[in-house]
Amino acid sequence: ERMWNIIHTQMRLKCSNLNAHLYSLHVIDDATCICGNVVEDCKHFFFQCPYCIAQRTILVNDLHDLCDFKLHHILYGDDNLDINTNRTVFTAVQKFIESSGRF
Repeated sequence: ERMWNIIHTQMRLKCSNLNAHLYSLHVIDDATCICGNVVEDCKHFFFQCPYCIAQRTILVNDLHDLCDFKLHHILYGDDNLDINTNRTVFTAVQKFIESSGRF
């Protein structure tokens, strides 16, 4: 769905509703995640936040045979993959974003 594509793009541009992005844009006064982590950025959201463990497991499994589970691949795709495989990666990432309930 278009909404998840937009949020994915906002993450690449560091202007999403993640608290670290809002903080850097002077929209809010605190970059802390609701889980208590000092910074809620893309790295925390995709790799560390305890509120996304189940969704992260699904994402890791979805990406396992496609690409390495790295932030660059999650945000930008993998230059070594063809366009259709990168679309599959992005679909899995956007499914994670949606199922996280964060946005």
